[in-house]
Amino acid sequence: MAVVKASLASAAVSVAGVLLATLSKLALTRVQEDVLIISLAYGPGVVAAYWLFRGLRSRCSSRQAKKVALAFAMTAPVCLAVSAVIAQIPIGFAAQWNSRAAIFGAIVITLIILSTLLNVAVCSFARWLVALERRAAES
Repeated sequence: MAVVKASLASAAVSVAGVLLATLSKLALTRVQEDVLIISLAYGPGVVAAYWLFRGLRSRCSSRQAKKVALAFAMTAPVCLAVSAVIAQIPIGFAAQWNSRAAIFGAIVITLIILSTLLNVAVCSFARWLVALERRAAES
């Protein structure tokens, strides 16, 4: 449950930040745009990974929690990028209705849901690997 909460928070903040940055039409140089995009992509993931680490530390060892949180922090931007590519399908369907609200809803909902599902899958796999490693070390 902690992974889902951290993933939802990270994806929602990233999507909201990108949408606000693109809708505000700021006059930025190329370097400023790059810094803004990188901070919006990695910032929420890093904060959510720390939050995830703190939440998992009460349920498993500190070493296991650190590995899962590190996997989350490293893959959160990748999951967001993959979900942005896959989100083009529902956005295309929503564009047929010629409604800005439908397109906006398709963007936000699809990005957040897909990013969350991908993050949960990656963190579940990382937690399984950590448990497998621990069992191998014990035997």
